[in-house]
Amino acid sequence: MPGRGPASSVCSRRVSVMNKSITLMLMTSGSRGVRKLEISAVALWLGAVALIVAFGAGVWGVTRVYQTYTGARQFHDDYAALVTEHARVQISYAALEEQLATLEALEENVRHVLGLPGPADEGADSGTLHRGGGAADSAPGEPAELSLSDSSQAADITRVTADNELSDGIPISDESVGRATRLLKSLERIELLTVNEIQDLATTPTVTPIGEGEPYWLASGFGMRNSPFTQRRQFHGGLDLSAKAGTPVIAPADGVVTEVWDVKQGGLLGNAIKIKHGQRYETVFGHLNKNNPFAAGLEVGAQVTRNQVIGYVGRTGRTTGDHLHYEVRDNGERVNPYRFLLDRVDR
Repeated sequence: MPGRGPASSVCSRRVSVMNKSITLMLMTSGSRGVRKLEISAVALWLGAVALIVAFGAGVWGVTRVYQTYTGARQFHDDYAALVTEHARVQISYAALEEQLATLEALEENVRHVLGLPGPADEGADSGTLHRGGGAADSAPGEPAELSLSDSSQAADITRVTADNELSDGIPISDESVGRATRLLKSLERIELLTVNEIQDLATTPTVTPIGEGEPYWLASGFGMRNSPFTQRRQFHGGLDLSAKAGTPVIAPADGVVTEVWDVKQGGLLGNAIKIKHGQRYETVFGHLNKNNPFAAGLEVGAQVTRNQVIGYVGRTGRTTGDHLHYEVRDNGERVNPYRFLLDRVDR
C-alpha cells in the first residue's frame, strides 16, 4: 500500500477530533451511584455556535428597539417644536397684519393733509380711519393714505416684497406683500415733498379745537341733516362739538385772527371767531360763551399758534345747547373738518 500523504493525515486528525466526546460523571448521594453523561464534540460545537448566534440576535434586537424608541422620541420632539413654531408664526403674522393696518390708517390721514393723490388714483384699495362721528365718517372726501417710515423700515419692506418672508423665515401672503409695496411707494412720494409743503403742515387745521383732555362729543356732522329747529333737511357746513359751558376752545393750526364777532355781528353763530391759516385754509368757531367768549388779548390781527386757547364754549346765537360750531374752509369753500382731524377719538 502506498504511504498516506499530509492531507490524509490532517483529515484523519479532524475526523478523530470530531469523533471524540466529553464524558460528564454525575455522582449522587443515593444508591444510584455514578451516572455518566456523554456529549459529543459535534454537539458541543453546534451548541457554542447556537449560543453565539442567539447572543448576536439579542444584541441586534435590543439595538433595533433602542433605535426605534430614539426615533419616536425625536419625532415627538420635532412635532412639538413644529406646533410651537406654527403658533409663533400665526402670532407674528397677526402682528404684521395689525402693523400694516395701522400704517395704512395713518397714511390715509397724512396723505390727505399733504395733498397727495388718493389710492384710487394709484389703482389700490383704500380704507378710512374710522373714529366716532356718525354720518360725518362716510362723507365724500375722507382721507386717502400714507406711510411714515424711516429708511431702515423702507429697506425692510423692500426685502419683504422681494423674499415674501420676514427676516426670521415667516412667510407672508401676496396680499400683505402688495400692501407693503404700496406703502413703500407712498413713502417715496412723500419724500419728494418740498420743504415749503412740509412747512404748510403748521397751517393745516389738524387738531380738534377742544382743549386737550376736555370731554366732548360729536353732536352733529358735516353735510345734510334734519334741522333741530325746522326738522327739514338742510345743509350743515361744519361740526357741532358738544361740551360743557366754559370749555376751552383752541386753535387747530397756526394762523392770524381775521374776524372777532360779538352776538350782534355773528348773527346765528353768536359770539364767533374766524382765523386765516396760511394761504389756503380758514376756520370759524361759533356759539362761544356769553360772558367770557374770547381768550384774553384775542383781537383781529393777533397771531395764534396750534393748541393756543382762543375762546370758550357757550350757547350764543341760534342753538339748542352748549356746543362749539366748527368750520373749515378750503380756498373759501366749506369742507368737512373731520377729514383733517388727526387726533380724533371715538366719542
